[in-house]
Amino acid sequence: VATRRVHDLAPLSTEGLPAEVLPLVAEMNGLLARLTAAWDALQNFTADAAHELRSPLAALRLQLQSLQRAEEPETRRVASERLLAGIDRATRLVEQLLALARQEGGNGDATPPVAVSLARLVQSAEQEFAREAEARGISLAVLPPEDDAVIAGHPAALPVLLRNLLENALRYTPDGGCVQVRIAREPGLPLASSQPMQLIVEDSGPGIAPEERQRVLD
Repeated sequence: VATRRVHDLAPLSTEGLPAEVLPLVAEMNGLLARLTAAWDALQNFTADAAHELRSPLAALRLQLQSLQRAEEPETRRVASERLLAGIDRATRLVEQLLALARQEGGNGDATPPVAVSLARLVQSAEQEFAREAEARGISLAVLPPEDDAVIAGHPAALPVLLRNLLENALRYTPDGGCVQVRIAREPGLPLASSQPMQLIVEDSGPGIAPEERQRVLD
């Protein structure tokens, strides 16, 4: 172990070891396997973060250059608004990346789930994105459930999940399109049923190419 390089996380050999040492080596190999998974996740996260940040940073540079070139007050106002919107998008992206880092770091399940109202979660998200949808002429429809739709979950992570879904839906829905959010149960089940519910976000965008769908799930 002392002679290993820092990135050599291959399991230790158990060949020829006395029985008294085998349990210790087995536990060390289990730790090395977890470290390997954590290292792979870190590398993937770093690559994803670099890829995701490249585009918004380039867009911010262009928006700033547009603001610098603007001479008319109205043109400067529009350029300033676009720059601020770009900064807001970049800020949300950084928050998403930090949330992803916490999840991949194993901290996402550190707290036990509690009762969360999906209905209230959806209503809050609707209020957050209503102005953006209205500005682009997109119909943002939220269909309330028949009951309060309470589930066991993480109140800090679920809003991020829904926010990501709605941001993607609005981003890829053409102007004048529609986005619908609804909470559904299996047909025929009573309201008090413990059957898992579905949180469904649908949009009139172009959809996802079949070859890209697994990457989206990753």
